[in-house]
Amino acid sequence: MQNKLKIFLLSDNSKFFFRINKELAQYGIKFKILNFNNKIPNLPCIILTTSNDLDQITNPNPDLVKILAKNPEEPLEKYLLKVLAAYRIGCMENYSKMEFAIDPGVKHIGFVVFLEDFYLNSHTFYNLDSLIEKIKSYIEFLEENQSNLYLEFKFGMGILSLTLELVSNLYSLFENDDLVRFYLIDESKSSKISVVIDGRRMPKHEVSALILALRDGIEISKKNYINIFTNIKKKKIKLISYSANFQKENNGYTSFLKDLILKIIKGELSLTSSLEKIHNWKITNLL
Repeated sequence: MQNKLKIFLLSDNSKFFFRINKELAQYGIKFKILNFNNKIPNLPCIILTTSNDLDQITNPNPDLVKILAKNPEEPLEKYLLKVLAAYRIGCMENYSKMEFAIDPGVKHIGFVVFLEDFYLNSHTFYNLDSLIEKIKSYIEFLEENQSNLYLEFKFGMGILSLTLELVSNLYSLFENDDLVRFYLIDESKSSKISVVIDGRRMPKHEVSALILALRDGIEISKKNYINIFTNIKKKKIKLISYSANFQKENNGYTSFLKDLILKIIKGELSLTSSLEKIHNWKITNLL
């Protein structure tokens, strides 16, 4: 379980203060406001401020206090990603692993991101271009803060042509696919679960993408993906079906999975430990 650090907002910059206040509220991240007359808390925490305010921050304990200062030239989106990663994953010098799960649909695309095996963020997009731009921004963030880069993508296969277009576009971003793993996932019954967290309903396409992250699939590469897509279309290859798990309502799988998702989003379970729990549940209940 990740122990989330307390967040404090400290700045004389009213524009920065307003924007950060608004963004943190949208993420449901609780924080406290400090002023420069307050003593810096001597506890594990994150101080959000600007580079122009740094001179006024005195004597923070470097072993406990992490200061994230936004430079004027730094895009707000990139700064917020640093804040989110520090809050949900922890303050690390390097990040080495990022995993993406994507549920492509005609009108909506669900997208979930894991960093260092823990839930980081989720989005809903309305076109592939916006999704790809967001993926690029996450990869750029990781490349700036990484030691050994590892990327993993899981794609739902509800609309074969759309997933093929997405996979083709993403492969063009990588010169060598040894640096990335792509998996095609059966998405049957992945939209059957509704998740409410802190009084807010998580968009169903994002829930679907998270469920895909919890499934195994067929690994593809830049060399063979066209052939695999062709064979799936011709039904020569069949993705693993998960329909049976959802059809057996009496065995409690839906309730089990919903509880698991809530713990993942809250940072109480890693992706790896969640996969192990699903495996153990199936052994106990389905075999």
